[in-house]
Amino acid sequence: MQESKWGQSDDTNALRRDGHRSREESKDFATWKERLAAANRADQHFLMTMPDKQAMNLHLATTAREIEVPETLREPMIDTILKEIYEYDVLTELLKRPKVTTVWVLGDVGIEYAEGGKMKQYEKKFGSMEDLYRFMEKKLSGTTYRYARNIPEIDAILADGSRFHIMQGSAGVSMQGPDGNALTRRMPILTIRRFIYPYRLDEIVDDSRLHTYLKWLPQLGESFVIAGNQGAGKTTLLNAMTAPIPTRFRLITIEEAPEMQPLYSGFTLRLWNQGEHDDFHYVNMIKNTRATLRMTGDVMVVGEIRDEGTTWEFLRITNIGLFLTATTLHADSARDAIFRLMTLGIASPHHPPEKTVLDMIARGVSHVIYLKREGEHMGIQEVAELIGIEHGEIQMRTVFERDIVTGETAFYGLSDRFQAKAMRAGLSLQVFAS
Repeated sequence: MQESKWGQSDDTNALRRDGHRSREESKDFATWKERLAAANRADQHFLMTMPDKQAMNLHLATTAREIEVPETLREPMIDTILKEIYEYDVLTELLKRPKVTTVWVLGDVGIEYAEGGKMKQYEKKFGSMEDLYRFMEKKLSGTTYRYARNIPEIDAILADGSRFHIMQGSAGVSMQGPDGNALTRRMPILTIRRFIYPYRLDEIVDDSRLHTYLKWLPQLGESFVIAGNQGAGKTTLLNAMTAPIPTRFRLITIEEAPEMQPLYSGFTLRLWNQGEHDDFHYVNMIKNTRATLRMTGDVMVVGEIRDEGTTWEFLRITNIGLFLTATTLHADSARDAIFRLMTLGIASPHHPPEKTVLDMIARGVSHVIYLKREGEHMGIQEVAELIGIEHGEIQMRTVFERDIVTGETAFYGLSDRFQAKAMRAGLSLQVFAS
C-alpha cells in the first residue's frame, strides 16, 4: 500500500467516499484491489487493444464479478484503478491541453514540454523521486509492462495510446553549478508522447498555391513521402493530407502505435504493432504492411518508416496499382529522403539490386515533402516532384521552396504531367496563374 504525502494511503482515501473504514477494511480493500489489478493485467489480449476509459471500466466491472470481489468494494476499487491508469498526477492539467505533444519529466528536478512546436518549462514538478517512482508504477499497471527500478529502459504504450518511455540507471541531467562547472545527477528521464492534435491543412499552410497543391496530391492519387527531422510535424501533415482522399476509396493505416489522427471522412482501417509478451506471437509493421495486400485497400498509409524490412514492404505496395500510398521518414532534405529510401531498400532482407530499388522508388513515389524544425521555426521547406531516372540517379524538380524563417514561398511552376492530370480531373489551374 503506498502512502500519500498527507499520510493516508491512496486506497484508504478512495474508501472515504463511503465513510470512514477500519484498518482491517482498508487492508481487505488493498488485497482485493491487487487481485483485481492482477486479473486485469493477465488479460493481455484486452490490454493490447488500448481500451478507452469506458471500455476499461466495463472490463474491470466484469472481472470484479468473475473473481467475486465484494460488492461494497467494487465501485471505489474500480474508480481507484481507473484513476491510476488514466490520470497523470501533477501532469494531468498539462496533458489536457490539446496541442501538447511531448512531455519530458527530468526526475524531481523539473518538467519540460512541447506545445504547438515550442519548447516550454512547466511550473510544476514531482515533489520527490518516490512520488515519481509511484507515478510510473501506477501508469504501467494498466499495460503489458511492469515497472522496476533496476530496469534500464522501458518503452510502453499506455491504455490511452500514449507512448511512455523511461530511461533510468545510466541516465540523468547536467546542471551548471555555482563554480560554472556542469554537475551531473543521476535520475530517471521519462518521456510521454501523446496523440497528435488533428490540425487541418489550412491551419498548417497559409500560402494558397502550396495549400492547393498539397490538397491535390491525395485527390489525384499522387503517392508521396513526408520527410524531416524530429518534431518537424511529419505526422501532423500526414494526418491533414488524408482529408482530401475521395471517400470512395478504402484507407488503411499501418503504424507502430495508433498515434495518427487521420482526417479522412470515411472509415479508416487501422493496423498497429501488437507487443511481444512471454511467448505470445506478436505482429509488427512488416507483417501488417504485408497483410494489407490481402485486405483489398485502395490507399495505404505507413505511419513511419524506420527499418529495412518496412521499407521493402512499403516499396512493394507502391508498385501494385493502388490509388495512393504515403509514409513519413527522418531525413535532412528531400534528396536525402530518396537516398535513405534507397539505402534501406538495398539493405532489406531480400538484398535487391540498387537498380531494382531505384526503379521501385521512381515508379511508386511521385513527390517528397520536406519539413524542417530549427528551434521554434518549423514547417514545409520544400516540395519536390520525382521526374525519372538518369545516369543511375533519381531526378527531382523543386515545385515549392519556402524560407523557414521568413515564411516566404517560391513557386517554380507545375510540370506538364501534373497539369495534364489535374485538367483531366476537372481541377482549375487558376490559383497557380497568379
